[in-house]
Amino acid sequence: MAGMVGFVGFVRPGMVPFFPFSLDAPLSSMFEFLFRLLQRSAARASATAAPAPCFHCGLPLPAKVCDRVEFDGVARSVCCAACAAVAQAVIAAGYGDYYTERLRLAEDTNA
Repeated sequence: MAGMVGFVGFVRPGMVPFFPFSLDAPLSSMFEFLFRLLQRSAARASATAAPAPCFHCGLPLPAKVCDRVEFDGVARSVCCAACAAVAQAVIAAGYGDYYTERLRLAEDTNA
């Protein structure tokens, strides 16, 4: 293990410290390793993230979202033209509080 770098202070008993390059390796290879590690971590996080729900019906959005509804100054994604039409009708009729309350309840549940 001569020439290998370990995680000083972070190794529990029974663990073997591991860093995939030696002290003699160029600094660029160390940065490349860390960059790849971050890329893999970000890819895993985005792959496990739940798809965003439709603003109106709550179903998962399709891969290509083309319909949006303006609500409280924010463009909200909807899954289809029917949900866009219904959401626009609800807001235009003055019942936008339905969405406000539903969003508040969803935030309270996730907190």
